[in-house]
Amino acid sequence: MRGHRQRRRTRADLVYPNEADVERGRVSVLAPVGTALLGLSVGQSIDWQAPAVAR
Repeated sequence: MRGHRQRRRTRADLVYPNEADVERGRVSVLAPVGTALLGLSVGQSIDWQAPAVAR
């Protein structure tokens, strides 16, 4: 369905910027979502709206 956003769980590891690799689930601590995750404990989660992807 066009325009419909699915909710899904994604696991991410926080890393330094030079180690970031989105394909491997490694998010920079300086990325917007990385800063949102800082301070959470293992197993905690946030709701995050990912930007739309151009097709």
